Amino acid sequence: MLLFSYIISAALEAAITYIQYQGTGEIPKIYALLTVSSLLSIAIEFSVPGEEARKVLKESGRNVDLYDMISNFGRTGIYFGVLFGYIAAERGALMACGCIAMAMVLSMLKV
Repeated sequence: MLLFSYIISAALEAAITYIQYQGTGEIPKIYALLTVSSLLSIAIEFSVPGEEARKVLKESGRNVDLYDMISNFGRTGIYFGVLFGYIAAERGALMACGCIAMAMVLSMLKV
């Protein structure tokens, strides 16, 4: 389920990047960075060292998978809002970055 949430987020980020590029002729840097971040997360977190790191975190009582999925699904909702015109693209990017930051803080606080 975590892999699926990363793939959906990355696909929507790439779609918004492409749509914004088509509209303005410029690549929106924030969405390009979010896309690269999601793609790198998939590669890193589902590699052998990434799996071992997640196992160690779970053993120490930090289940970061839950926070990653919540962040990815939150970002997915935001991206659909951007795609359907309910949220401005710039605001959506800031909200997505906020989701990522909040997930990181919550996972480190063991909430």
